[in-house]
Amino acid sequence: MSDRSFIAGRITAAMTLMLAFACPASAQQASAWIPEDSVYAGDRFSLVVELGHDGAGESLFPHELLPDSLISDAGMRLPLGDFLVLSVRSRGERVLADNAVLDSVVYETTTFAIDSARVDAIPVGLVVRNDTTLVLAEGVELRVASLLTEADPQLRDITELAQFPRSWWPWIVSVLLGLIASWLIWRHYRSRRDDVADNIPSTPPPPPVEVALERLAELEAMDLRSIPDIKAWYVELTSILRTYFAERADVHALEATTGELIEELTRLRAGRPVPPEWIAALHDVLQEADLVKFADIRPVVDKTRLLLRSSRETIEHTERAYRQAEEEARRRAIEEAARKAVDPEEGTPTPHDQN
Repeated sequence: MSDRSFIAGRITAAMTLMLAFACPASAQQASAWIPEDSVYAGDRFSLVVELGHDGAGESLFPHELLPDSLISDAGMRLPLGDFLVLSVRSRGERVLADNAVLDSVVYETTTFAIDSARVDAIPVGLVVRNDTTLVLAEGVELRVASLLTEADPQLRDITELAQFPRSWWPWIVSVLLGLIASWLIWRHYRSRRDDVADNIPSTPPPPPVEVALERLAELEAMDLRSIPDIKAWYVELTSILRTYFAERADVHALEATTGELIEELTRLRAGRPVPPEWIAALHDVLQEADLVKFADIRPVVDKTRLLLRSSRETIEHTERAYRQAEEEARRRAIEEAARKAVDPEEGTPTPHDQN
């Protein structure tokens, strides 16, 4: 028996015992849904589990219902039917009418099922004082697309590589075309840069860090509990971060996705002083904002405040790193100029050296 099968059996037994001894559900309602219509085997997708209640208790989602020993053994690989929960992406709380509360959790999930994956029921607990009520969310099903075609449903062995005569002419032509294209692009870029330099206004625009911190201050002044549209608030937060890094780090932050932006900052970090820990902090903020904007997750107020503080710290530490690098480059340029002024003949061989 594999480790995964053994862990799945222990988890199933634990949940069965909780179902046997839990109190019946009355005023609680649980639901589960998946944003995607279909996935391929091995893809990662979101599984959203929600519990609505009167606000008098605390929700316990599937990963919180298990004993600590099972969680540590499974390492957050929680099997739910044909699904495998890998991690918790986000957890939120939304206050509804009549002081009712809707708690939710977003799991990062995968499946290796064929044709379709399903879980019949998902247990969710509600703790009120010393009593635990267990509610079952209705099962969900997801279509698993196949990479095989109907005409050829069987996997075939890898065929041998075809042998072709080697020809260097395509490579030579490609290199020449690449050089010509690079020269045309460089010439066009230089002409545009010269045009922009000629049209620079006499009053320079404020530095990107000042604009970003002023916009952050406006968000900090808002009462997060009374914001009618929290999505618009998160859109403004991500716009501040993306605009700052687009102008300061000279990356395509406004057009790129979160993953593309983080990849570009990491790839260019050798030539641009963006500390890796603040690249990671930026990734956390943008990923949480994407869940709020696209998965309709209502974040808790305390977590939103933490994201706002993390955004300010990311901008401030990144700006400090850039200024230190600029100051170091300026200091070395001054030292080099002073050295050449004192000894202008340095680098020229003497007659003794020539002999």
